[in-house]
Amino acid sequence: MKNGYTHHFGKTTGGIKTIALTPVENINSVAIDHQTGAYLSVTLKELTQWVECSLAEEAAEYREEHTLRNGIAVVVHTLEFQTDKMDRESDSLLRQLAEASPGGLAAVVTTNDNVSLLVGYSPEHGAERPLRLEKVAGRSGKKYADPSREAISLVSRDTAKARILNGSIG
Repeated sequence: MKNGYTHHFGKTTGGIKTIALTPVENINSVAIDHQTGAYLSVTLKELTQWVECSLAEEAAEYREEHTLRNGIAVVVHTLEFQTDKMDRESDSLLRQLAEASPGGLAAVVTTNDNVSLLVGYSPEHGAERPLRLEKVAGRSGKKYADPSREAISLVSRDTAKARILNGSIG
C-alpha cells in the first residue's frame, strides 16, 4: 500500500495563513499540470477579483472528510474561519458571502506551510460543486477582554480531494 508514498520527516505547521474567495462563476479557466495533478494557474473573468478575508489569528481551519456511500466516494470540504471583529468590514464580507452563496464560491486556502489549495472547483465537476455558506455565528463576547467575532462555515460536497495550486491566481 505504500508504493509511491514517501514519509517526510520534520515539523509541519497547522493553521491557515490566508483565504481568498470569489464567486465560482468568476473562474474563466484553470491550467493543470497533468503529471502531478496540481493547478498551475487560475484565471478569473475580466473585472472580477479574489477577495482576501481578514482572519482572526489561529481561528481558521480547512478539513476534508472522505466517506463511501453505496460505493461512491464523497468528500466533504469544510472551510471554517473567524473574522477579526464584528464590525462594518465583517458585515460587508458576510453580505458578499450571502449574495454569492446561491451560485457558490471558490476559495484559495493557503496554509502556514505555504501550501495553497483550490477549494470549491474541480476538474471533474468544474463549478458544479462549489462552496456554499452553511453557517454564520456572531459573538460579542461576555467579558470586556473577550473578542467580538463572526464565525463562518463554508461547505462543499464533491468526489475528490482539493488540488494543490502551485501557480498564480488572477
